Amino acid sequence: NDLAQYTFGLDRQDPAVAHLRYSLEPALFVMLRAISRAAAHAQKPASICGDLAAHPLAVPILVGLGYRGLSIPPTDIPFVRELLSRVDLADCEDVAARAAAATSAGEVEAMVTSRLGARLGDLWKERGLD
Repeated sequence: NDLAQYTFGLDRQDPAVAHLRYSLEPALFVMLRAISRAAAHAQKPASICGDLAAHPLAVPILVGLGYRGLSIPPTDIPFVRELLSRVDLADCEDVAARAAAATSAGEVEAMVTSRLGARLGDLWKERGLD
């Protein structure tokens, strides 16, 4: 959340821009990919915490970027476990590459739902994403 806040110049208290903290902006995924690669090169673990780590559309992207540690609220653990049990690493890597190459958050959302919707649609629906 802090990385997105500082990157996009967000004030989480400002309702006009607060929605961006859950952003699926490609620029964020480009940065996260660079961080993951740098950590892997240095043989150091990298993890994600905050709202993005449990975001129903972002979880497969984050795993595809190389993140294996997701710090999420305990109430989200069953959801994330179920989500990850329905996708494989190749799918996650594919959506991660596409997310980093996308031109907008809307494009990322459409791509993830198109690629993974058949397997994850019912879970996303439970989370209010149709």
